[in-house]
Amino acid sequence: MNEHKYINFLAKLGIGSAHPGGRPLTAAILRDAAIIPGEKVLDVGCGTGETSIYLAEKYHADVTAIDLHPKMVSYAKKRALAANGMLTVMQADAEQLPFPGEQFDMILSESVTAFTHIEVTLQEYYRVLKQGGRLFAIEMTIEEPLPASSQEEIKALYGVKKLLTEDEWHLRFQQAGFSETAAFQEQDFYAKAGADPLPTYQLTNDIDEEALDVWLNHLQIMDKYKDLLSYRIYEVRK
Repeated sequence: MNEHKYINFLAKLGIGSAHPGGRPLTAAILRDAAIIPGEKVLDVGCGTGETSIYLAEKYHADVTAIDLHPKMVSYAKKRALAANGMLTVMQADAEQLPFPGEQFDMILSESVTAFTHIEVTLQEYYRVLKQGGRLFAIEMTIEEPLPASSQEEIKALYGVKKLLTEDEWHLRFQQAGFSETAAFQEQDFYAKAGADPLPTYQLTNDIDEEALDVWLNHLQIMDKYKDLLSYRIYEVRK
């Protein structure tokens, strides 16, 4: 099984704001985050760099954007060249962050952590955050424990290692050392976020039968588990 086939699909499509809630949800989260100009922010799994540029230009944060997929890093670096602000883009693994401890005031993870070894990645987030630093994570969350067959079906498509309930996410955050955890649902941000515009794409010549197959499977999974497979916005503090 190619555990990265869904991520590869997103890279082939060159899609920005692929995470649940899209750009409006990101804008609402950051509006409430009270970012101080010059704060050091780590954007994990930056994709095409859309959020990273927004952070640097609108909030004047000192942004480090990382992604594991080389195609995404290439997109983000090209976009960063035209950005006005403090922005560094680099290829890096969320499970092995190439930074000393206590470097960042804030970490943003938009539908990324669930695709990694969660416990390892959360320990890395905790390590590189300054004391009092915050993590905002938009993450896949199941509404209740699922049968093993259903879990395997979802894992096979998305390549996630585990499917966690909200309570299980809270437990993982606490086990990593975070002292404060809170979870929000999309309706908590709905009035602020407004309508969700269409995501942006940078279509490549790599769109193929495999990519189309992944997209169709994604639509089927979302319909089949629409009442069980969701997401939360987690805000946690070191």
